[in-house]
Amino acid sequence: ATGESPQTCAVSGAFAKVWARSGLPAEITDNAEILDILGECCGWRKLPMLSYPVLPAPDEASLEVITKDPSAYAKALENECIESKSDSESYRKLRAIPVVPWGSILLEKYLAAPMPVIVRGAKLVKPGPEAEFEASGSGEADARWSPSHIAQIFGPIRDVDVYESSSRYFRYWKSKQHTAPFPFKEPTKLLRMRFSQFLTQTNGGEEKMKKRNEHSYTDHRKLYYLQESLSGHAELASEFAGWDWPWLIALVKKFEWGIPDRNILLVGMRGATTPAHYDEQENMFCQMRGRKEIFMWPPSDHRKLYAFPVNHACDRQAMVNPDCPDLKRFPNYKFARPHYATLQAGDLLYLPVGWWHHLRNLDNLSVSITFWCKQQKVSLENLRLPLKQRQMLTVRRNLEEMTMRMFGQDVLFKLAKALKNSSEAKIPGKAGEAREFMAKCLSNFMPSGEAERYVVRMLQGRYQGDAALWVEPTNTMDDLM
Repeated sequence: ATGESPQTCAVSGAFAKVWARSGLPAEITDNAEILDILGECCGWRKLPMLSYPVLPAPDEASLEVITKDPSAYAKALENECIESKSDSESYRKLRAIPVVPWGSILLEKYLAAPMPVIVRGAKLVKPGPEAEFEASGSGEADARWSPSHIAQIFGPIRDVDVYESSSRYFRYWKSKQHTAPFPFKEPTKLLRMRFSQFLTQTNGGEEKMKKRNEHSYTDHRKLYYLQESLSGHAELASEFAGWDWPWLIALVKKFEWGIPDRNILLVGMRGATTPAHYDEQENMFCQMRGRKEIFMWPPSDHRKLYAFPVNHACDRQAMVNPDCPDLKRFPNYKFARPHYATLQAGDLLYLPVGWWHHLRNLDNLSVSITFWCKQQKVSLENLRLPLKQRQMLTVRRNLEEMTMRMFGQDVLFKLAKALKNSSEAKIPGKAGEAREFMAKCLSNFMPSGEAERYVVRMLQGRYQGDAALWVEPTNTMDDLM
C-alpha cells in the first residue's frame, strides 16, 4: 500500500502500536525490503547507526525554530517533557543541529543560549593552502592531519594511548572510581603503542573487513581507537603555534569560560562508536579528517537516558543504548529529544556543558581534536533559581556522591528499591536517613514537597542491580553495518 489509502493507514497504525508496546523485532528492522515499504507507507527511514527507523530528518521545521531564536529554543528544552500527554515517539524524530559559516556573527547567539552549533570551514586548527583540501575520498581538512603526517609528528619512538574493543563500542570507564556493590568488567582494553603500529592495526583490520563484507563490523576482529592527550607533546609545538588561539580566547573571555586547558586527539576506525554520555566542560570539537555521525540530547533529557550510578566506573554515561533502545527497561527514553548531524572535515562543533552526545566514525581513520574549557563559575550571590538543567546535572551528581560517602556505597541502591515499593511510606534505617538528607539539600533549590519527589525521580531506573548488564551495548544491526 502506498499514499494515503486505507491500507496505508492500517499498516502505519498497526506498526506504530507494535513499536510503542515493545519495539520492533529484528526480522523487520533487519529487512531492507520491509524498511523500504515502511518508508513509503509511514515516512520512516533508516540510519546506519540505528536498529530502528526514524522519521525523515533533519526536521526543517525544528531547524527554523532553533535558528530564529536559539535562546528561546534552549529555554523550551528546560522542560523535561515526561508525562502522559508528551510525545511517546519523540525519540524517533531527529532535530537538526544548526550550521553557520566560519566568521559568522551568529555563532555567539548559540554560545549565549547555549545551543549546539556547527561552524563549517572552521580555522581554529589552522588549515593549509586550498590545494591541500580534498573534495572527496577521506575528506581531509588539512594534509597535516593525514595519518602519514601524524606518524611523522609523533615519530618512531613515542607511544600513544589506544583502546581495543571486540565490538564497535568504545565506552569510557574509570575502574578506580568503581565502588558500586557489584563487580565491573572493563569493556575495552587500554594499550600503549607506536602510532605506526596503530596504523598497521587499523588498516589491516579495514582490509579484512572489506574482504568479508563491505558493511560488516562483526567478524570477531578487534577495533582500535586512539585517544591521546596532546599535553606534554613538545613535538607538536609548531602545530600549536599555527592554531587560532586569539579567536578562541576572545570567546572564552566573553562567555567567562575557563582558559582552554586540554586537547585530545581522536583517531578511530570506521564504525567505532562512543556511547551516549555528557561532559562537565565546554568543548570546541574540531573534525579534521573524515566524517562523524553525532546524536545529541539536551541536559533536561537526563531522566530519559538513565545515567549509570555515580559510583559506577561508567559515571556520566547512559545505560540506554540509543542505537537499539530497550524501551521496556528504559521506558522514559521514548520521550527523548535527539538532535542529529553528520560532521565533515573542516567542521567545528560547539558542544555545550551537559549535552549528551553519541558519536560514530563514518570513515576509517577519522581524525578529531577537542578543545576543553571549564564551564563558567557562578558565585552564590549571582545564583538564580530555578537552576538550569545543566546546573542540576552537577547538583544531582555531587549530591549522590556525597550521600554515598556519608551513608555507604550501597545506600542509594537500597533506597531506590524501597522507593520502588512505596514512595510515600517512611523508610527505616540508613536508606531513610539518606532520603531525608537528600531532600533537605535539594530544598535549597526548590520547595520541600518538590524536593522529596525529586529524590524519587533522581534514582528511578538507575540504582538497580542490573547496571552491570548495560556496560557493553548490544545492537541487532551490527551484521548489516
